[in-house]
Amino acid sequence: MLQFRQIQALHAVMVTGTVTQAAAQLKISQPAVSNLINSLEHQVGFSFLTVFVVGCVRPRKPTGCSMRSTISYADSIG
Repeated sequence: MLQFRQIQALHAVMVTGTVTQAAAQLKISQPAVSNLINSLEHQVGFSFLTVFVVGCVRPRKPTGCSMRSTISYADSIG
């Protein structure tokens, strides 16, 4: 079952551009943000983000309406 906090973490990373900045915005640790997104990705069966060694993240290319629906939902609750 998807949790609000998972969607919130994904949205924060997409808005801020890094897991570190998302963690600061959400006032939780960086590993907590990573764990929330990892569990979300595991539940839905695909990855939302591409992570680079330098710490930047970017959204993956949309993979159909499920990605757009998730982002739209995240925007509506953010």
